Amino acid sequence: METLKIRVKVGEHEFEAEGPRESVELQLQMFKELVGATPSKTADKGTDRKPPLSTKEPLDGTGEEIPPDKSTYSALFSLEGDKLSLNYLPEGENREANALLLLLFGCRVTLGQETVLGGRLMQGLQQSGLTLDRIDRVLGPYIPSLVITTGIKRGTKYRLTNVGVTRAKTLAEEQLKVLG
Repeated sequence: METLKIRVKVGEHEFEAEGPRESVELQLQMFKELVGATPSKTADKGTDRKPPLSTKEPLDGTGEEIPPDKSTYSALFSLEGDKLSLNYLPEGENREANALLLLLFGCRVTLGQETVLGGRLMQGLQQSGLTLDRIDRVLGPYIPSLVITTGIKRGTKYRLTNVGVTRAKTLAEEQLKVLG
């Protein structure tokens, strides 16, 4: 049985496979179809928007990055200097965790920061009217499915996964409906 190893890069899309020839060729064909179906991102870029730190993560879970629209979510967040807080706290059973997801989403949309230090999140929560002892305990059930952590102790940073971005966006839209 012939083994094939291939690596292809088309624009920003990368593909790498190794295995039986038939399997690799099938996977390559699927990759070509997916890349061909993906619209170009260059036509929608605005000059006045701050780009996200990483261009590899999709914001909407479809594989295409959508630039953040600050005006859509401006009613939810207050920005004083570089401190972001929530204007309205979520209600319900997972109130604290949802508030953290919204803050992470707000940092991504408003400040263009995908990764946020735990101390910044604590400051944002305090400014919003919530006090927590530890963020990791509140977000525990959401790690690693919705939130990724890096670092240790006071240097811990939090970042939304693709699924986390989708969930936070849904929470933000629900919050806007309640307000609206």
